[in-house]
Amino acid sequence: MDGGIPASAKFQHAVEFGSGDALRNVIPLPPAEAALDDSGYSLHGTGPTAITCALGSPDAVLGEVTRLSPTVVWVAPRVPQVDTSESRTFPIYLSFNGVTIGPLNGAFIRTDADMPHAPVGLQLVGVTLEQGRGILAFLADALRRGVAEPAASALPVQDTIVDPERIRSIFSAKTGRGEGDRLFTTLPTQLFRIRHRWHRRVAAPEGIRARFHHPLWREQGLLRREVLDLSFSGLCMRCQPQDLMFPGLLPPLIELELGDGQMVSVRGEIRYVSGVRADGTVLCGLSVLPYSSDEARWVRFVSQTMSPATRTSEGLVDQLWDLFNRSGFFSLGGSSPEEFEELKLNFASLAKRAAEVPQLFCQAVWPSERGIEATLSFTKPYRHAWLGHQVAKRPGKPPPGVQEAGQIMRDIYLRTFEHPQSDPDFHWVIAYVEALNPWIAKAHVRYAERQMETGAGLAFTRKIQKMKAFSHELSGRDHREFEVGLATAGELSLLAATIARKFPNCYVESLDLTRDRLDMTPVTQKWKSFGMERERSILVARRHGIPYAAAVMELGQLGANLFRLLDNTRMFSLVEDGTRAYSALMDAARNWYLARRRPSFLYLREDEGGSYVQECGLHDGPDPYMWIISSKLVPDFLEHISELTIGRRGAHSR
Repeated sequence: MDGGIPASAKFQHAVEFGSGDALRNVIPLPPAEAALDDSGYSLHGTGPTAITCALGSPDAVLGEVTRLSPTVVWVAPRVPQVDTSESRTFPIYLSFNGVTIGPLNGAFIRTDADMPHAPVGLQLVGVTLEQGRGILAFLADALRRGVAEPAASALPVQDTIVDPERIRSIFSAKTGRGEGDRLFTTLPTQLFRIRHRWHRRVAAPEGIRARFHHPLWREQGLLRREVLDLSFSGLCMRCQPQDLMFPGLLPPLIELELGDGQMVSVRGEIRYVSGVRADGTVLCGLSVLPYSSDEARWVRFVSQTMSPATRTSEGLVDQLWDLFNRSGFFSLGGSSPEEFEELKLNFASLAKRAAEVPQLFCQAVWPSERGIEATLSFTKPYRHAWLGHQVAKRPGKPPPGVQEAGQIMRDIYLRTFEHPQSDPDFHWVIAYVEALNPWIAKAHVRYAERQMETGAGLAFTRKIQKMKAFSHELSGRDHREFEVGLATAGELSLLAATIARKFPNCYVESLDLTRDRLDMTPVTQKWKSFGMERERSILVARRHGIPYAAAVMELGQLGANLFRLLDNTRMFSLVEDGTRAYSALMDAARNWYLARRRPSFLYLREDEGGSYVQECGLHDGPDPYMWIISSKLVPDFLEHISELTIGRRGAHSR
């Protein structure tokens, strides 16, 4: 039961253990780290429903408690000013409904003492197991009385839907139309939808258990609890009231028993604790992140659990190649199957490795008895963006046992578009889609266009041209008026400012074209850490020392994309007639790729073209739409895909 905030904002106090021994010998965290500052419950009781706090002795009441957990107390003082300069611990007493707990040891948390009646914070230290039970009993009673709520409740996400087709799809599922008992009603012009989760969750496989020690009271021993459901960033487990769980608690190590002796280690934050259920248990929802040593295993496990009809492609390369042939994928953009044979070995090698590197790749397939029915891949070429590519589907009717053809595309989209949600740095999805296919046009281009109309800056699409340049095929033009060299620091700043002025923010952010990310060093290092190529270099053409234009050249691992989409160049004019320098830059780019043994590369033309296209010696290519959406739109986009494929009942979030 993950919360409504991205994983990147969590676990600010968490520690990444460096060895297996450290993982299995975790000591309790200090109270300030075992529970976040916003842990526990907010209280708004008055009179007999209020919990009071006293300092020094039970009779020295400071005021009413406004937030409480076994580690933190916040109080609304009854006096205008409280002296919080005392740095040592001192006795604290909590009273509720005629019962007093104490003395507890605590110290002041720095607060705004200059404001009259400013809230006073107290950090509890060394709370015993018995005292912890008493505090949580107070809170359970306050919850039953309706005067308590989790202090860090996740903020819901609201979507506004105005597209008539989507409104019709959603609303008809809720109301229907017809005779007799069926309701007749007009369609609204606008719908508001509230989400409480970023990620879809599904039931956990039978037998999954979570084992951990309570970070405050290790004397409770090893707890082993059933996992009920999970997502990439969260899970729900069935606990006992005596486990003493509360929102904000940070178990530093949770070991998930997956069966067959497999184990995954994660760290978590308790986000929600239910009341006692009819069976005497409570449900605990957690946000979780895997330890880096188990990240690949965690992603594979969750992916397969969430999309059981799909799998990764490492053992099905020949079948995948056959699918590309059958589907016409190799004929896109005027290509021929023969052109791809030289990349088959690279593709097969990378497909086998991709399953072990979910941090960078997801090559998903939908297999059946007759072979692979569909495929879609995701790759992470930039710091905050994943690239969707290489989509193909077997033509004709679905295989036996599949009632609806749309189920296959729905499943493959869920598997791949949800995969980046395991990445805390995931902000954007990029794709280059061929809108000649009516389904692709409706699924991708029309969707992004509608999102652009909202003005929220969460989507972008425009037609571009993928032109081919051969590395050995120089233009033959005289470039002596220009000096071409690596961009200086000042020129990089000029380039970043120029791009930011000409393109929307989502384009700049997703492609790492901000000043601080132009060199893509973190991305390059990550790819290299897995033994793979990823590189960016920026050249500038200068005339009399004045920068006229820049070429941003990129290179990726062979086989990562069969159309060599990661071997691409973009050119940007830095002055009014900067396109005069494009030919010089293109020849310099040819030499750059030739030195890296690339016989060809793509030029991504994102302007209106002009005479420079012929001067550069570029070859015409397909005209896809560049497509960018924010990670915030992924849940809505997947509902959109479900509606297009198998209808509203197959919607992404249930």
